Amino acid sequence: GGYRKSDEVDLGGFIVDILITPAAGPRLSIEVNGPPHYVQLVPSLSSAASAAESAPVHRLNGKSCMKMWFLQQLEGVVPIAVPYFGWDACQSNPARQATFLLEVLREAGVSAGAASQVAPPTDVGAVAQGAAENVEGREEIVAECFQKLQAARRASNEAQVVLAEANKEVSRLQELVLQAKRAKERAEEEATEKAKGLAEAKQAHDRQRPDDGGGELDTLRSAKRMKSSNGSAT
Repeated sequence: GGYRKSDEVDLGGFIVDILITPAAGPRLSIEVNGPPHYVQLVPSLSSAASAAESAPVHRLNGKSCMKMWFLQQLEGVVPIAVPYFGWDACQSNPARQATFLLEVLREAGVSAGAASQVAPPTDVGAVAQGAAENVEGREEIVAECFQKLQAARRASNEAQVVLAEANKEVSRLQELVLQAKRAKERAEEEATEKAKGLAEAKQAHDRQRPDDGGGELDTLRSAKRMKSSNGSAT
């Protein structure tokens, strides 16, 4: 044909979905903009709002706007954005898809003749269909990554629950160890008090024994003197 099509091409650090290189003229960088490329504006909640005001408004997000602006600065490159909602509106009708894409090319400044040379209607539909499938594949990858992220979050939450239970068990064991330590300290204090009481009782007992012995000796001496006195009298 009169052009060469390449997928996933690096243009100045940005990856474009499709790059069309015609035999003559500028290259066409085609971006198939799916839902992640847009921000969803919140519709008006006023009862007086018209249907047009309440309809969804699609606006490119900041990253996509910056990418389009950068591509517009490249010499010899015409950036073209294919919005997903316009493609979906074609309802898989090849003729409508071709008409829609030719209109997108004309809006980008590509003349009808040049657009026909770059991609006849049947080829345009095939190119767009391949791009759409590429976007769907990316969305599947994103969905799979999101599922893995959710699974990782669930595993993390479960690990946090297990860790919290383990911390509770550690706290319970620490409390038991503390209680045992306090019981040991009380037992040691009681044993010390008992030993002290026994020592004091022994000391008191030891102090009383000499006094008792001295009293008996005095009694014996007094009895002996009385006996001596009685003998002298007779």
